[in-house]
Amino acid sequence: MARKLKIIDMSKKTVMILDANTRIALALTRDFGLKGINVITGGTSRLSRSFYSKHSKAHFLYPSKGDIHEVILFNVKKFKPDTIIPVLDNSFEIMIKNRQEYSLYTNLIPLPPYAAFNLVRDKYSLMRHASESNIQTPQTFYLNSIDEAENLKEILRYPVIIKPRLSAGGFGMDIVKSSNSLLDKIIKAKYLFYPDLDSERSLPIIQEYIEGEVVNFYAYCEKGNSKVIYMTKTIRQYPVKFGPPIAIVSIKDKIITDISINLLKSLEWEGVICLQYIIDKKDGVPKLIDANPRLWGAIEAAMVYGVNFPQMLFKKAIGEELDIEYDYSVGKKFRWILFGEAFYLLRAGNRIRTVINYLDFKNMKCEISLCDILPHFAHLLSLLINRSEVR
Repeated sequence: MARKLKIIDMSKKTVMILDANTRIALALTRDFGLKGINVITGGTSRLSRSFYSKHSKAHFLYPSKGDIHEVILFNVKKFKPDTIIPVLDNSFEIMIKNRQEYSLYTNLIPLPPYAAFNLVRDKYSLMRHASESNIQTPQTFYLNSIDEAENLKEILRYPVIIKPRLSAGGFGMDIVKSSNSLLDKIIKAKYLFYPDLDSERSLPIIQEYIEGEVVNFYAYCEKGNSKVIYMTKTIRQYPVKFGPPIAIVSIKDKIITDISINLLKSLEWEGVICLQYIIDKKDGVPKLIDANPRLWGAIEAAMVYGVNFPQMLFKKAIGEELDIEYDYSVGKKFRWILFGEAFYLLRAGNRIRTVINYLDFKNMKCEISLCDILPHFAHLLSLLINRSEVR
């Protein structure tokens, strides 16, 4: 995958995008590049898919642990971007915790207060805050010790879900069908994220298992006020039970909108956020199940259909006037065919129905770009080498 050296036109605006191996970063890289903005990408793997986009003018590696902030800051000083956009939780946290230092060398995108970010990122504190704000959630049990789980295991109504307090994309989540496997799965979730750390955050939460449609509410906020919103319903996700969406459709829902606007106001949220709900099949009530206090996996759908959250962040950072008169149409679908839907199709139980749904291309767009094909090959190679799930 050798590529020619690209010349950076320093007369143009420049954006630095982190977490280059994510589908989020690739969508941003292409979008900014097509708008004539220089894109510098940073990631932790040489096969980070955005590195191979024709829109990435330069890229750099930083470690997945250790001196992450120092390496990113070094490259900020080197490339002098007009702003820097983190993608995943860890890089967002680095930006928030070190915002004063980064602000010396670049313009900052809107970032939430650290306390609010920390609260939303942690499923334990998010569920508690929602409950205190009279927002419906699945019944949730909070653990302070393994002994508490031992006391709970015979009184829980199974199945239940084990959720690590700090995780994203469904990592570490598991369904427990009986008391026999509860403790084993709690310990597995604990050591998945904290193998060497006895932290208060190391124990997962236990949550009632709810069936129903998954709805995502996305917003751009200023001082707690939701300036721009977008909503989708999940059609398919992969991995099947807890993974990120691989097929979605745009919707509008006033009840969820009102709940979300009030929640974000109570948090005095700044910047972007995704709130995830499930509409309980038993009573039809939307219940908050998770949140991403950052850009989210399905961001490309909003961008393609005219609600471009990354561009809002960029414009706000560089002091340009922000157009907040956004609206969108319902019923617009977006799919991630490479390689989420491909893997879903291979592992589907009801193969005939899945194929029929797969071939429905009405009102649909997808992430594949035939004009920028190398990132897809890099992604496939990374999946084969690392033997990892599609996320």
